[in-house]
Amino acid sequence: MHFIDWGVILIVVILVIAAIRYSRKNRCSGNCANCQTSCSRREPGSVAPFVERYRKDHPKEVSK
Repeated sequence: MHFIDWGVILIVVILVIAAIRYSRKNRCSGNCANCQTSCSRREPGSVAPFVERYRKDHPKEVSK
């Protein structure tokens, strides 16, 4: 293998490691103090705001 091949392999490995670290860093850990997302973990039983808007616009129909 030539030096160019080793360089390409090294770049790919660095990018994979960076992608894994980025995805683990931005995952919800249950600590909502600094969380910017609107997941349902903030309060038990709560839902995201878009779910509340959808339920308001599309109320459940009573089955007959």
